Amino acid sequence: MISVLAACGQLGNGPPSLVSVNGVDVEQEAGEAYLPTGQQALGTAPNEVFALELDVSDPDGDDVLVWFPRAPAGLAFPPDALNGVWDVPDTWDGAPLELILEDVDPNDPRESRWFIPLWVAEDSGR
Repeated sequence: MISVLAACGQLGNGPPSLVSVNGVDVEQEAGEAYLPTGQQALGTAPNEVFALELDVSDPDGDDVLVWFPRAPAGLAFPPDALNGVWDVPDTWDGAPLELILEDVDPNDPRESRWFIPLWVAEDSGR
């Protein structure tokens, strides 16, 4: 499940939204954002290079920066890009991948926080 904590916007600039992850649409129900369960697009294995592609939307058309405050080792994802790669380590604690979407509005910047569950298969001894 993807959880979202969006900055509460007054009138004016609204926070950006995560639309999809690796082509899998983010769905919403009862105020919670999530990915449908069983999505192979969000699985990888140790010592693999995992491509991560995001689709984001900003209600005001502002450019969006992507930040990973607790990025796992090996994640290469420039803040001004919507795709990057993760060189998956031998071990990983299974924590959701946290990202912050920040719009680039000089007068009233807004952000939203998202948690993406990723699964890493057990090492097959390769």
